[in-house]
Amino acid sequence: MILIIFALLGTTYMRNFTWRDDGTLWEDVLKKNSGKPRIYNYLGIFYFKKHHYAKAIELFQMAIAIDPSYYEPYFNRGLLYDEMGQFDMAISDINDAISLNPLYWQAYNNLGMVYGKLGNFDKAIEQFNKSITINPTNFLAYYNRGFTYVLMATYDLALTDLNKAIEIDNEHAEAYATRGTVYLKIGETALAASDFQQACNLGYTQGCNMLQHLH
Repeated sequence: MILIIFALLGTTYMRNFTWRDDGTLWEDVLKKNSGKPRIYNYLGIFYFKKHHYAKAIELFQMAIAIDPSYYEPYFNRGLLYDEMGQFDMAISDINDAISLNPLYWQAYNNLGMVYGKLGNFDKAIEQFNKSITINPTNFLAYYNRGFTYVLMATYDLALTDLNKAIEIDNEHAEAYATRGTVYLKIGETALAASDFQQACNLGYTQGCNMLQHLH
């Protein structure tokens, strides 16, 4: 038996910057822009990436204190609480971000992830639906909704979503491996092998391992 060992995928940080591993750079920027909440937010992300969670939380809170209508630090603090396993606080912060920006599709996706971790699959699906409604070309929400359907053993809906996710991003190894697991569950061994091979070809070690288990 091959176990499902994949995970939900989410937005890691609010901004996809090329960060320099130089904390003094961002501290210097903060000194010159002490009244700008975005700098506190960006520096909070820096410390988040370095796993200095207490410092990151402090900086996100300072950004919020300067501008309570600024949604990004709520979201980032929510991601941090999620990573720390403090799911109630993560839900609260991500919901605050959504209240400030109702079209924030990434936040709905990550909120769905938190509900998924809590085993509340219906609420997770609801959030992924909202994310997809706002952004229909959103790979993450299709993948995560498909993955959640796998956990619910609703394989037909899982396949529909995973097919769509792969249509959007046909080089995402984990999507092939997850779809391969679904094919295996419904007895389509040849299709499973094909997907595991594709995942392996894309450099996903677990896909290679799962392919070996079939032989």
